[in-house]
Amino acid sequence: MFVRKQKKSPPKLNLIPILDSVFIFIFFLLMSTQFIEIYQIGSEVPSIKTVDTQKDNDDEPLNLTLKISENEIQIMTGVPLSLYESISLAEGKGILELQKKLWEIKGNNNDENTVRLRPNPDVSYEHIVKIIDASRKIHPLAIEKLGLSDNVDNTRPNRVNDIALFENIIFESVI
Repeated sequence: MFVRKQKKSPPKLNLIPILDSVFIFIFFLLMSTQFIEIYQIGSEVPSIKTVDTQKDNDDEPLNLTLKISENEIQIMTGVPLSLYESISLAEGKGILELQKKLWEIKGNNNDENTVRLRPNPDVSYEHIVKIIDASRKIHPLAIEKLGLSDNVDNTRPNRVNDIALFENIIFESVI
């Protein structure tokens, strides 16, 4: 006699406990994350353009460039670049001295608002950010502290707005 074997269906997997544990795990991951703010410093890409050599040489471009190393900042101007001033950062007053020189340059070239940065690879990121901040704006109290001539409206009793220096920052890359 033949004995019939009953086909057994394979057992169904119970996925509910696994899905519950995955959702609880996701919940703990989301609750344990730290949300941080990421800041971005806006800068322009260097542009290449041809220069008309037939132009008058009376209107020479400023071409303000800051060569940044760990110990000094060299302020370069003109085409070709020539050294305007070298500022040592060892004394701790380098950033204020940089703002003073940039204020003088801005006074002579009021329509310019571009500065090119050429940092050495060994310069720290924080150092570059301080130089960018010093190049973009100067606070009216810093103008008074440095003893610079101020052509800003003095009739306002509380001047709190910063004065723009060179707001367009371009990073140069030397190949």
